[in-house]
Amino acid sequence: MKIGVITFWHGNGNYGMMLQCWALQQVLTELGHQPFVIRYSRKQKKGIPRLILEKLGLYAFMLAIVNPSKVKLLKDKKMRDSQRQFEIFRQTYLTFSEHTYYRLKQIQKRPPIAECYIAGSDQIWSLNPSEENNQAYFLNFGDNRVKRISYAPSFGFSLYPENLLLSLKNALSRLDSVSCREQSGVNICQSIGINATKVIDPTMLLDKSYYLSLASKGTSITDQPFIFIYSLNIQDSEDIRFKELRRCFAEKSYQFVVTPADGYYQGNELFGLDVLYSNATIEQWIYNIHHSSFIVTTSFHGICIAILLEKPFVYVPLEGTHSNSNGRVMELLQMVNLESRILTKEREYKEIFQLDIDWNDVTQRLDSYRYSSLNFLESSLRITE
Repeated sequence: MKIGVITFWHGNGNYGMMLQCWALQQVLTELGHQPFVIRYSRKQKKGIPRLILEKLGLYAFMLAIVNPSKVKLLKDKKMRDSQRQFEIFRQTYLTFSEHTYYRLKQIQKRPPIAECYIAGSDQIWSLNPSEENNQAYFLNFGDNRVKRISYAPSFGFSLYPENLLLSLKNALSRLDSVSCREQSGVNICQSIGINATKVIDPTMLLDKSYYLSLASKGTSITDQPFIFIYSLNIQDSEDIRFKELRRCFAEKSYQFVVTPADGYYQGNELFGLDVLYSNATIEQWIYNIHHSSFIVTTSFHGICIAILLEKPFVYVPLEGTHSNSNGRVMELLQMVNLESRILTKEREYKEIFQLDIDWNDVTQRLDSYRYSSLNFLESSLRITE
């Protein structure tokens, strides 16, 4: 079947976003289908003053006068995006729809031709379903005869806003099969009368050989053993207790390699000048994980790839506004019996690094979830054949 997948795909600074998109396309292709990513990218509305300045070619000039620090941030991001080469990865590894859509009305007027649409993965259902342009992520387009399923979307939080539950129910009612990445998502669906199945993230449907194949395109960036920090959604090095981390390895010749990524905040160089910053390509990022001695990260997908490549890691939970995002990682670690890898006030880096990981046990647990998740995907697709 031709299968159109709607998910997040167009960013240039979040490695997990790109890999979940790639992984689901890999899986669907191996199941014998013809998947493609639907080029849907909601256009942000610009204010009238900005539109006028852009029309006159004066926006960049005025921004430099009013907010020079923002200009520097934009230049830094442009430099990092150029080094990451996400667009090259998309062109090399992904198949896309013929058209690009920016609004719901556009995709409704000229929907991509397919026999099935899939919503997911990633946090696409964290968006307000009552807002028109968000409804594309709930598959509100295309012929009614096209099969609609979700694979591993996330709501991004455990308690859904009560005032949006009716809109959510209406949005999900058009789907033929529903799955979510977290149990909290399944619970949200069930609370509004929608039957849902828990499945694992697309990145974990593939075994390590796929990631080693990508990693083989990376290169060594240091001759020393190194700790790899995948820095995401933090604003200060102490958000991951970096001083404590350094003390753990003060007497050893470990280098620190850091990849800053864009998430809730733009990824900046937060760890001083004596670490190596790697604005890596996707392949290099996986290489860095595979060849590191330890991984430290706040990232869900960083943990996913560390587990798949059987690398010792420490998960640092987010604090404050975005702490709701911790639930998805906690749930994943519980699934594979690795809650001991979580940095807490009571559990320090030194203690965690001394713990061994039973990778055979992890693999057996993961294989079980992989089997049931693939079974959901295959059985949902089989209905349309």
